[in-house]
Amino acid sequence: MPPTPTSQKRHRSPHLQGCRIQTHMNTHVLQITFF
Repeated sequence: MPPTPTSQKRHRSPHLQGCRIQTHMNTHVLQITFF
């Protein structure tokens, strides 16, 4: 079965959210390091 666009979106969303959380944590650590 070829993946449907909805399943691709559903699969892609947690990855983007994880990357966004990772970037937020990195900036937070940088702020703690600099300040």
